[in-house]
Amino acid sequence: MDRRARRLRTGTLTRRLGASLLAATWAVLAAACADPVQDDGTLRCDTETRADIYAPDMMAVGNDGLFRIRLLESVPGPPEKGDNNFTIELLEGGADVAVPDATLSVTPFMPDHNHGTSIVPTVTPATQAGQYEIDRINLWMPGLWEVRIDVDDQTDTDEVVFSFCIEG
Repeated sequence: MDRRARRLRTGTLTRRLGASLLAATWAVLAAACADPVQDDGTLRCDTETRADIYAPDMMAVGNDGLFRIRLLESVPGPPEKGDNNFTIELLEGGADVAVPDATLSVTPFMPDHNHGTSIVPTVTPATQAGQYEIDRINLWMPGLWEVRIDVDDQTDTDEVVFSFCIEG
């Protein structure tokens, strides 16, 4: 076999190997982001076991148990793809005592995809002590989202997490 034929044959094998490697890589990535996607390309959440089931007044406890957050309302409710607004009540971890004047930062995050959103939610105190309005929680794509709320009351810090599956 002459050099030109060898180069052509090697190039064909390299392309085939590259295509196979690319297909295998996509298969691994698809399995890592295994959302319950339907045949029509939409995502359904009825098989997602890690998500919280939304209900007004649902409660989540901080990772260290120092604070609890009651999700009084989500608009829309349950949370949907796009911008969502929450009204929450911040409570001490073991008591029904409201925590006013805390600093909250909110981070929407997709754990399966390891990314969040570029839109930063705004937090403002509501009229009732210990209640806060969180606007523009942007859950911009279908899948499992965590709404991570970091709490700092100048004495303690903790993180409270709500998980929602967004269909689409």
